[in-house]
Amino acid sequence: MKGSVSKELELRKLPAKYAFTLAQILEVGQGWKELMAKIPDLDRPPQLKYTVEHMRLIEEASSKLKRTCSEILLDEWGTSGRIRPNLSTLVELLAAAQLYRAAEYISLDVMNGAELERPSDGPAARVRIPDTEELLSMATLEPSTTVSPLSTQSTVVAVSGPAHSQINDPDLNDRSAKTGILKSMGTSSSNYQGQDDVTRRICQDLTQCSDETGVCVFAYEELVRSTNGFDDSQLLGRGGFGSVYKAHFPQHGSVAVKKLLSEGAAIEGLTGDQFSNELLLVAGLKHPNILSLTGYSCDGPDLCLVYPFMANGSLQDRLECKGGTPVLSWQTRISISQETASGLNYLHTQQPKPLVHRDMKSANVLLTDGFTVKIADFGLVRHASRGSLTDSVMLTTTVLGTSAYMAPEAFRGDISTKMDVFSFGVVLLELVTGLPPFDEERSGCDLASHVEEIDNFNDLRDHRLGSESVRAMQQLYDVALACLLEKKSRPPMQQVVNLLQSISETDERATEGCA
Repeated sequence: MKGSVSKELELRKLPAKYAFTLAQILEVGQGWKELMAKIPDLDRPPQLKYTVEHMRLIEEASSKLKRTCSEILLDEWGTSGRIRPNLSTLVELLAAAQLYRAAEYISLDVMNGAELERPSDGPAARVRIPDTEELLSMATLEPSTTVSPLSTQSTVVAVSGPAHSQINDPDLNDRSAKTGILKSMGTSSSNYQGQDDVTRRICQDLTQCSDETGVCVFAYEELVRSTNGFDDSQLLGRGGFGSVYKAHFPQHGSVAVKKLLSEGAAIEGLTGDQFSNELLLVAGLKHPNILSLTGYSCDGPDLCLVYPFMANGSLQDRLECKGGTPVLSWQTRISISQETASGLNYLHTQQPKPLVHRDMKSANVLLTDGFTVKIADFGLVRHASRGSLTDSVMLTTTVLGTSAYMAPEAFRGDISTKMDVFSFGVVLLELVTGLPPFDEERSGCDLASHVEEIDNFNDLRDHRLGSESVRAMQQLYDVALACLLEKKSRPPMQQVVNLLQSISETDERATEGCA
């Protein structure tokens, strides 16, 4: 079904299902590189925004994060700079790069617009899409087979022009047909076998530690039945690893099933050991405010991970009152701040080598039906270097995370536990002000800059809460500002936990006194 998204919609606000499909299209033939080479710096025209070095950094990030290069590019481009690209700009640049499959996906399927004007001949010319029977016949071609571009129309699609502009059916599900296309393009399909090896090694490791971690084993067919065949009606969202679906089991209650991309670029470039170790790291985290891994399935075509379902969604959604939900009370907000800080402190202190979340934001603070915090999304978690907590630093050439929450030093590649403290400070500002983390219409687009420019608590506080909690809100605001100081002056997370506990106790005594 075609969408009807406005061409003025900013790229960063593109719904996840469209962004996911666009990224998959741009991965074919490394089309993302051709797009990246065309992107101008909207803040400093006519300069280009990216260089070859930036492409290299994205490739490094992709191998480390198990995310496609296209997803990383779209995230970075869509959220950086004061002037943000919209869908109209995106289509223009895709067409300029002759990435017509991607351009027409946005123009036709997302914006419900018109077909783009293409050259009448050459690699970018429009071609006929072969049907399933023709694709299956192509599967018999060997890698060494040479197909003339002047042969039948049904084989032109596999050999003529850039691959990214020719494969026009993103919904192909027949594995043999896909393999046939790869062979006819002269591309080895051995990566599929390599990814199967990755899945196998992950499952072996999980099986060995399942008794120790309490992780359950689900049959793939169970997950298929419980999600109605992974039907879109059960879809909760899509991301770099794959898609997440809601399911229900009598013994586990409602769960979220994350079906990993077995044939995508989600785990491409990583060894089985790397991915397995990261998965086991998350499986071993045990804390009331960390989202636990319920189970996994590896007896089917896709590796699936199962997590508890969070009935109240994310903190970001609840602060925005999405779906008509009520405004979060002050008591709920202070409790959320305490529990989030406790979960982060656990990551920073539970091992001799601290763990850095690196993507702390309100969207990753999930809430149970009783508003208990569960910190989620550990795709960026890494061990910090050895040494004291305040000095534990890891250097990286790749800028990661969400820019509105990122500490200044993170843009230089300096990653430490203090980076999580800064990001948490932004979350505290969201709790105090009720404002979104980024808004290009206000003074200071990101929330930290906006607060610095306004510098008046009474103008910033969330007036939906009334006046009875102003003093405690002021104290929470002061803690947030301390978290946003330069790196060496920020408090460690344990100190933040203590400060929040003190605020909560003072607020309780004040409430009892008024009763």
